[in-house]
Amino acid sequence: MNQKYLMGMAAEGGQTVVFEAQASNVAAFICRNRMAPELLVCTLDYKMFLTARTGMVDVCPERKFLVQELLPALVLMQTGQVQDIVPFPVSWTVKMKKKQKETQDILSYHSQAAGCSDKTRAKASGGRQPIEECGRTGL
Repeated sequence: MNQKYLMGMAAEGGQTVVFEAQASNVAAFICRNRMAPELLVCTLDYKMFLTARTGMVDVCPERKFLVQELLPALVLMQTGQVQDIVPFPVSWTVKMKKKQKETQDILSYHSQAAGCSDKTRAKASGGRQPIEECGRTGL
């Protein structure tokens, strides 16, 4: 993985947070939001990194990271052997509050405009792919 930071977004209404791109931080974000029907972890430029549903990893294209780093860390946290503490920097959390509303508006718009029945697919595209499909521009 060549990212320095990742951004986590829980299902609608959840807080968007940015954290260092480490397996323990991703696992902690998943554990803290384990009751969310779906969550998304993406890069800061909104490229999908992974999705999870109710605490279980759903999609993760980074297979090596998933198997060698994330799953071992996630299992330890889910079984209570390691505490799920994530060092979310306060400054990042405050900065991302404005981005959260904008991001959710974009994802919602593109899900509706593209006729997506699966919001995760729209989130995975970062809200960019459906623009061409629906012919809308200017976002």
